[in-house]
Amino acid sequence: MSNNISTHYDRLRHSQSLAEWQQQMQQYEQSIMSNAIISFQAWLNNNQRLLDALPDIASGEQQTLLTGHLDLDKLAALGHSFGGSIASHLAMNDERVKAGFKTQAMHCLYSFSIST
Repeated sequence: MSNNISTHYDRLRHSQSLAEWQQQMQQYEQSIMSNAIISFQAWLNNNQRLLDALPDIASGEQQTLLTGHLDLDKLAALGHSFGGSIASHLAMNDERVKAGFKTQAMHCLYSFSIST
């Protein structure tokens, strides 16, 4: 992945015109978004597995430091950057999550167009 980023940055730096720079930037953005889209479902699945496990943790069926300290009616998701997009998606699409907080989330929130 880092070689891919380096290649895109080199192409941006060596652009001979604004039009060429814009074309290179568009290709770079498409590359980043395609990688994000591929990763989105895996990140979402990980968070949903955690949400699925919370009732067992809250009831004591699965003992953790959180046992006895969870209110499943007041769950929120918090994430930074790409995780912020996941938190927003969970808050909008999973009834268990009552609030979502994001810090520096991606400008194009992919979760508006994905269905789970």
